[in-house]
Amino acid sequence: MAIANGHQFKIDDPTLRNAQHFGQGFLIDRWREIEKDRRKSDRIARETAMNALRRRPLQIAGLALRTYMGYWGIASIQSYAREDLGGGELTDEQVKMLAEKFGFQTVRHLPALPYSLLQRYLLAAWPYYFIVVVSPLVCAFAIWLNRDRAFALLLFIHASILMVVITALSPQACIRYLQPLSILTLLSIAICVDWLARRARPAAMQSAS
Repeated sequence: MAIANGHQFKIDDPTLRNAQHFGQGFLIDRWREIEKDRRKSDRIARETAMNALRRRPLQIAGLALRTYMGYWGIASIQSYAREDLGGGELTDEQVKMLAEKFGFQTVRHLPALPYSLLQRYLLAAWPYYFIVVVSPLVCAFAIWLNRDRAFALLLFIHASILMVVITALSPQACIRYLQPLSILTLLSIAICVDWLARRARPAAMQSAS
């Protein structure tokens, strides 16, 4: 019933996916009001998701594609990076807990804090995120170039699996979800750079002779 009346809380709006999970008055909050038993509620939600996957796999793939396309845009990817830095307002108890348990002194209104060096780096590195998004393609190119194709193939398989997980199981595009892919991307780029270096070495030796 909650899903059938989803238009009331904009269930088809991809920008509200996190709100559907955590926001008051949205899908999960409404479902918990309907089914009070937490275990039964989780079981029914899981069965509903699996039924949707079995009956409408193409639509599920379409949702994953929409999430993937969310990374393609300069303004959007910069916005996602800023969102990863956090925001909102902490309670006095949360500020005290962070100071006592972690030695982290902060303020209630988080955006009031100046960006650290690492935070500024996260925002400035947005062009690199477009490379990470196409990491399976970079890995596939490395397979073609590398003599040891088993290693490049392993990178391609892992990058493809991670990309599917990131787009199919995440509520929306998010920069921090790309972090596991970054090391695979760098290794694939290293293979391509090594191939270029080996190609340039004989030419340099011939010109020197």
